[in-house]
Amino acid sequence: GGSDGGDSSGGGGGGGGGGAQDKFSRSEGTFELLNGEENKFYFAVENTENKTRTIVDVFVKGDNAEYVSIVGGVGKSLAGGGKLNITVEINAPAYFNSGKHLLQFDVVMKDSAGTSETIQKFLTLYILDVPRSAADSMRVSASEYLAWMGENGLMMGAVNGYFSSMESDYSAVEFSSLQENFLELEKIVLGAQEFIEIN
Repeated sequence: GGSDGGDSSGGGGGGGGGGAQDKFSRSEGTFELLNGEENKFYFAVENTENKTRTIVDVFVKGDNAEYVSIVGGVGKSLAGGGKLNITVEINAPAYFNSGKHLLQFDVVMKDSAGTSETIQKFLTLYILDVPRSAADSMRVSASEYLAWMGENGLMMGAVNGYFSSMESDYSAVEFSSLQENFLELEKIVLGAQEFIEIN
């Protein structure tokens, strides 16, 4: 019990091993929100019955669930086989650290006879400090830098190291770390470019 200290230090993460991954395997979709900018996203629910049902409630569980509100969709009725978007808003983005959060939404549907069913939706939320578009353009620049180093027959070891770190950061949606690796890579290349221009 008690608060598990040591949370506040940045970095870390790593641990957890297998178990940590497994909870995300249930996720049916991912959303990326830019830290401090966007705070709304949507997910679709489907009425799999062949009769009209009403969404009577949506409960949120998971990481920082108390800071997540349902702002659209509740009270709407849905024809058999129909789909509807539930709008979700994060009302205290400051409490969401950058990184990956798993949220569970329990959507309660009721038909006219009062029979209710709860549909569970798991969604992964990425809070980004660096937008994906910026990460994309850094990857392009890095490839161009690599090509230039190769054409000029320069030592590629360090640059390749940063580049492969960038690629694994990209897969892990760790765009802040990708940016750090890019800046290091760029520093080496710009240094080499200056050196070649002088000589």
